[in-house]
Amino acid sequence: MPHRDSFAILMNKLRNITATTVNGRVTMVAFGDSVTLGLTTNPELLHEQTYHACLRAELAREFPTTAFSTINAGVNGDSTAGALRRIQSDVLDHHPDLVIVAFGLNDSGGGKEGLPRFTENLETIVRQSQNAGAGVILLTPNLMATHDNGHVDPNYRHVLTAFIERQKSGALALYAERIRQVGTATGAPVADVYAEWERRQARGEDMIAHLANGLNHPDAFGHQIAAALLWQAVLRQLEQKEEK
Repeated sequence: MPHRDSFAILMNKLRNITATTVNGRVTMVAFGDSVTLGLTTNPELLHEQTYHACLRAELAREFPTTAFSTINAGVNGDSTAGALRRIQSDVLDHHPDLVIVAFGLNDSGGGKEGLPRFTENLETIVRQSQNAGAGVILLTPNLMATHDNGHVDPNYRHVLTAFIERQKSGALALYAERIRQVGTATGAPVADVYAEWERRQARGEDMIAHLANGLNHPDAFGHQIAAALLWQAVLRQLEQKEEK
């Protein structure tokens, strides 16, 4: 477990907000890959419909006297290895109050053999952010394609089989589970997008239809799911602080 409550600064800021006082600024960094960047069908971006933009809007509605700044630190094709090379400039130098860490889609290409390095990298990212005074929320990835579908960009059809195999073999599920384990080890809450997509798929929703590129990039609805789970995670942290 972390040596101190890494959510203390953020939660104290939010808890002390009143309806009549301007309470400064809360800075958030969304640290991830192409999904965080907002990429749908290359090179189109969602911008204000990304999960972190939706979370910022929810926070602004709930706390109208505070300015919420969000830094999009998503990089197309990135993994935890690349993230560690840029964490100082893209995350820590901004002195964030909250860091959303969202990796796994690209790392999962390493298969079972890549899990130890992924785990080490992810835990390092979380602890460095916590030690800098930020609260951290981990995000598990959405599902990848399970079958051929009408959304696949012709320019990327050559990778469709590999993506389907990664999903159906359980490789991506292993990485989602490892993210949950890192959350337990570091005390970082997990917004479990993977589990939510699985639940919806099991209920009969065609979640693969919400892959904008037919492979791995969620559409606006997919981002809304992630934003709702992140908002729930923030609310749980606030409730815990109010009980103490």
